[in-house]
Amino acid sequence: MEVNNYGVRYGRLRTSDGQYISSCCIKRNNKIARNNYCAQIRRTIDKLAHRPNAPPQLVIVDIYGIVNYYLVHEFNHQVYMLAYVQLTSKIVEDEYGCKHFTQFRSKEFIDLNTDKR
Repeated sequence: MEVNNYGVRYGRLRTSDGQYISSCCIKRNNKIARNNYCAQIRRTIDKLAHRPNAPPQLVIVDIYGIVNYYLVHEFNHQVYMLAYVQLTSKIVEDEYGCKHFTQFRSKEFIDLNTDKR
């Protein structure tokens, strides 16, 4: 296994359909302006992961977060593109259909090679 400590950090991502998604690491002088670094991430999880002998029951869930930055890293001669995202607490929808959350939660890396934008 070959591990290096070199990676390239980026502030923007261009999707396959030509859209740009920013990250909060490129905010300039803390100016208030329109941003697009909030993301909805579709993730597949196993509902029965806590039961070791149960067959997997996969469900697709949507999670939300703020993209801190993008990272390209090479590991074992394969290039990975990751996003470092700070996730939100559980999304609640009120009686008017407005979605909101109460706080930010953990930060984690999301693999963008499987991102279907």
